[in-house]
Amino acid sequence: MAKQKTLPDAAFNELREIQNIIGMASFAAEARRVLRETQLMAGCTPQLNAQLLRLVEAPFEWLDYPDRSAAVLENVYHRLHLLLDED
Repeated sequence: MAKQKTLPDAAFNELREIQNIIGMASFAAEARRVLRETQLMAGCTPQLNAQLLRLVEAPFEWLDYPDRSAAVLENVYHRLHLLLDED
């Protein structure tokens, strides 16, 4: 079995942060997809739309926020590039 290389603490911590960012980006992308589908269904189903408006204070407020996933993933890419190119 090959011996594993131990990462310096700074590199390990950076990788942990990157892992958390990717996890959050993944969750956000899926949440946006589900919200988009919910909005489409609510637009086609008056009963669903009425129920959403009763249960959720601002069910379509998410539309006011831009999708930043590309910028976040680009940042992660650059952070990994810096981490992996360190000698």
